[in-house]
Amino acid sequence: MGKNKEKNKSGGKKAPKKKPKKAEVKKSGGSINIILFIILIAGIGWLLYDNGVFSKKQGGGGINNEAEVEALIKENGKILFSGAEFKVKSTEKEDGIWRSILEIDGELQDFYATTDGQIILGTETVGKVLQSDKEEILGDVDEKGMVKVDAALKQTIQKFIEENLVNGEVEIEVTEIAREHGLIKAVTVSQGQEQILHLTQNGKRLVFGLISIEEYKKQIEEQATAQKKAASVSDENKNDKPVVEYFVMSYCPYGTQFEKGIIPVLRLLGDKVDAQMKFVSYAMHDKEELDENLVQYCIQKEQNN
Repeated sequence: MGKNKEKNKSGGKKAPKKKPKKAEVKKSGGSINIILFIILIAGIGWLLYDNGVFSKKQGGGGINNEAEVEALIKENGKILFSGAEFKVKSTEKEDGIWRSILEIDGELQDFYATTDGQIILGTETVGKVLQSDKEEILGDVDEKGMVKVDAALKQTIQKFIEENLVNGEVEIEVTEIAREHGLIKAVTVSQGQEQILHLTQNGKRLVFGLISIEEYKKQIEEQATAQKKAASVSDENKNDKPVVEYFVMSYCPYGTQFEKGIIPVLRLLGDKVDAQMKFVSYAMHDKEELDENLVQYCIQKEQNN
């Protein structure tokens, strides 16, 4: 049996070529799959970063902790606080929204933001609006401490607004309620005008006015452009001799007092101003005042010295 084995190895039939092992093929294909998987994960990671972290900086992504709130403030502080010096003293989550205490030019101020980076322009607790020492909650709360968004909440908010915010002077209708920006949004309509009121999800705090960082920047830029335009128009209309116009009526006792008071001022200024006394086009003392206005106008026209 041993000789037969040797014959087969050396002088027998030619040994067939070895085929690649299946395990090796699998290993090679697996390497490619792993590389593709890594690329896919990297792509998803970048999308999450781009739509999360980057968008968050623009005021549109989620804010998960105190450090991210403070980063948002510091990044946009110059615009938010008109270039004033500021320092973030502390940050905490309060009633489901972020609250930072800032020191701006030596004074302490509150800064509020939603969990997705919207700036809150104003906020107040329900208890303070109701002038109550108790912790008031607007709406029915579920086992998670969240207010139930349903038809009952719509009626509760409408009644609250009518009795506490508009004092029953105008009719209010709450047309829609939904969850938005980590808050409860109530769309209200009064005299054909639509306004939005937000409520924290635990029902303890009202939120008035939300604006994104980008929208705020846009408004600041528009204001700056308008100011520059107004200053440009003002420069074009500048005059070395300012025009001073004052309007009177002949039988008005206050007009007479004004005329007596301005005479020494005009004497002092001399020709440095272009002073023009004019008569109003109406009268409060019947026809005799209109006649006297005409007389004084004629005197002014003929004897202008």
